[in-house]
Formats: sequence, C-alpha cells, structure tokens
Amino acid sequence: MKSKSNQSPIIKSDSIFSFNNLEKNSITIELADPDDDELTLDVINAPSFINKQKLSFNKYVLLVQPKYSDAGSYSFQLLADDGYNGYAISNISLLIKPADLEAGKVIYRVNFGGPELSGNPINWESGKENYSNYSFQILQSTGSYSWNGRNTTSAPDSLFGPYAFIKPNDKPMRLQFECEPNEYDIKLYFSQKQNENDSLGPTLMQVLAENEFEVENIILGNEQINQAEVVQFRTNVLDSVLNLSLFPLKNYVKINGVEISVAFPFEIDELVDSPFAFPNPFLQNLYLVNLENDPIVNWTMHTFSGKKVSSGTAPSYYLPIMKIDNIALNKGMYYLVITTESKNRFQQKVIRN
Repeated sequence: MKSKSNQSPIIKSDSIFSFNNLEKNSITIELADPDDDELTLDVINAPSFINKQKLSFNKYVLLVQPKYSDAGSYSFQLLADDGYNGYAISNISLLIKPADLEAGKVIYRVNFGGPELSGNPINWESGKENYSNYSFQILQSTGSYSWNGRNTTSAPDSLFGPYAFIKPNDKPMRLQFECEPNEYDIKLYFSQKQNENDSLGPTLMQVLAENEFEVENIILGNEQINQAEVVQFRTNVLDSVLNLSLFPLKNYVKINGVEISVAFPFEIDELVDSPFAFPNPFLQNLYLVNLENDPIVNWTMHTFSGKKVSSGTAPSYYLPIMKIDNIALNKGMYYLVITTESKNRFQQKVIRN
C-alpha cells in the first residue's frame, strides 16, 4: 500500500531447476506481500521457450517448453512489484538437459496454420494421444499462427487446423529441423480449402528429404477439401539438420503441419507374428511389440530362479508398440513373460545393462 511503512514483497520459489528438452514442464511462482497488495511479476532475460501465465491473486506459473536445440544452461530474474515502490528480485538458474532420443519420441510437431476461425478444426488423427508441440528452424517465416512454446490456438494439441502455409511465386518450400544424426519417421499434413480449389484447381507437388525424393506426387484436389491428407515416410539424417523441400508441379506448394519422430528399428507392418521386447539388452525403458488381433494384457519380469521382480498391465486402448518406463532392476539377465488377451503366454530372455 502507499505509505511510508510500505514493505517489500516476497517471491516464493526455488532458484535452481533442471528439465529435459522436448518435454513440457512448469514452475509455480507464489508471491506474498506483508501489506496484502496485489503484485505483478516480470520475468527478465528468460529464454524464448518460457511463457508466463497468471493463475490467481499473487500466483503465477512459468510454462517451460524447450525444443530440441534449447539444451543448455540459462539464468534469468523474477521481479515482483507492488506498485508502491516495493520490489523483490529472485535469480533463477535453469539447466535444460538433452532428452534420450528413444524410438518413437516425437521431437517436432508443428502446426503451420492454426485453427479454423469458424466451425470445427479438422480431426487429423482421431483418438491420438496428445504430444508436446515445439517450434522449428525454417528458412522463411510461416506468415501465420504456429505452436511456439505453448499452444496459443484454440485447437487441441492433437489437431492441426485447415489453414496452410503457402509458398508463393512457384518456388520450392525449404524447411530445416535441428536434430541428432539418426533415422526419423516423417508425417506431413495437408488439406485443400474449397475456395482455393475453386479458384486455382488441384495442387500437385513433390517432397524431397535429405536430397532424395520421398514422395513424387502429392495431389490436393476435390477429395482433400476440408479433409486430412497425411503423407508418411522415413529418412536418415547424417549431420545435424533434417532438410525437407516441397517442389511445386502445379500451383503453389503448401503444408498444414509436420511431425518428426525417432524411427523404430523396423516398420510396424514388418513385425513377426508374436509379441516380443526390444531393445535387448536395455537400460531403463523397454518396448513390447503388440499384435492387434491378440493384444497384450500384462507382463511380468522374473529372475532365473523364478522370483517375480517387476510387472505391469497394458493400457485400455490398443498400441502397436507398448513402452515400459523406468524398469527398476539390477544389471543382469531376466525372463520376460507376456500374456495376451487369448491367454497365450510368450517368454523372452532379456538383459538389463
């Protein structure tokens, strides 16, 4: 309050934080004022992947959403102000560690267009589990909404909107994504709007990834009007940048969204006819290959003497690849027993490194 006895506010927060990149996290900041003043919070010199939101009276949250290239150490300040020359400053140290690039991990998911302003967004992948969304390196700006740091659009995270990023003048569109050398699964999302189809006709383009043609003909015409068109392929990155290029064959090239994930060591449709676990040997995380016609119900891990040391159940929905997180086992050899819906049991010897 405005008086000679006005007291300075207090910032209640830890000062040291450590998170992984490619993961969403948050830092809750509680402010207190001896005079019961409502306080404002400024975040000074914070990295661009941090966004501030006010939760309630004198309570804020910092949304921390680092992309792949944001691994590193950061320092920034919190400044609380009561409006009557009462201040408090807190120094924050933040470490962003590189996440393990395990199979299936989504490292980029970008919405180029944002949601439809009227009506419902297109449901690109019905029932898809929400993934974190990240920004990306691009040779030109999108010219429209993008998911940068947090989803600021009204579309749920699992949906892309029908607006596309369009590269005019019949020029190729070139996108760059920083990443580790690895093999990646790429999904490109397209749709056609009615007015574009009426005025220009169908769009025809080609896709080049890492200097190799991956998709020679993408056609967006009557069948894709307000419908999802998802193109998938796999590419191998040998350096630190994944390059994608879209070449126009008829009309301007355009794209609605892209998802890049670390490739599994095999294609799902190439799997054998019984469930099994990989990688083997493993460290903490293990993957179980599931069969849609006889899905996994549960699994147990046993020592060679028969003692059960770990177990788990499958989720209620079908997944072609089940992930078992953070298995707390000593180094050694174990028997994994998988039970399926039809009561079949499969046994596999696995090694914990």
